Amino acid sequence: MKCPALSATRVNMWLQCGFKYKCSYHSDLPRKDSIFFKFGKAVHSALEFAGKMYKFEPFTKEEYHLIADRFLEEAANERIDEIELLKEGKDIVLNKAQDFKFGRKIITLEKFFRTKTEDGVPLIGAMDKIVEVDDDTIGVVDYKTSKFAMSGAELRSDIQLSFYDLAAYIMYPEYKKRVLVMDYLRSKPVFSYRTDMEREEFTKFVSQIHQSILDTDEEDLKPNLNKFCSNCDYRSYCPAYTQVVEGLEQKYVSAESLNDGELISE
Repeated sequence: MKCPALSATRVNMWLQCGFKYKCSYHSDLPRKDSIFFKFGKAVHSALEFAGKMYKFEPFTKEEYHLIADRFLEEAANERIDEIELLKEGKDIVLNKAQDFKFGRKIITLEKFFRTKTEDGVPLIGAMDKIVEVDDDTIGVVDYKTSKFAMSGAELRSDIQLSFYDLAAYIMYPEYKKRVLVMDYLRSKPVFSYRTDMEREEFTKFVSQIHQSILDTDEEDLKPNLNKFCSNCDYRSYCPAYTQVVEGLEQKYVSAESLNDGELISE
């Protein structure tokens, strides 16, 4: 099976479910973007706009208005019509603009990358912001609009950040260190890093995934029921998911009528 290039999304999808992977990369099935995906796109666009204006000094009142207007413009383009979500997005963008400084120089914004590992495995992706922290260190920042933040310990094994670390290591060899930042816009940034040994192990892992995809036939991509099913964009096409849903007993049972054991079982 062909695999033009690996991204963090492709790897995660491959690990989650063969059917989801097939739907995303080998079929023409329509995928409906959720309102939260559209919300994230609008926020990212406004922050990219802010980054291009930023001169490492506080934004002016006029610049704040421009940033807010950019978010509302992008939200309109995404057909977001929930007033509370629009207000929340505007607040998120302006709050981040007040605390925009990180590092001493912005190297690039919304950086799309295409590179290769030493083994020749092609990698693609996009980084929200790359900054120079000092002469030896760069920071790779990924904005997240999620309400749930992972801890620093959880981020130590996050595939997306490992991808960014590896790509930054390849593309910016002049820097000895890389700080990985998951910037949760509803709360606060969480910082992480990768050791040389961890990066080496991840590079081997990426090579194994790439070879596994190449060695797999499309007809062998089967559904894998798991915790991600309820939020999967392709669940309505999935025979395994449909079978489970149709087999459920659609009988409402009042929680008040159950004892503790029955409640846990239900």
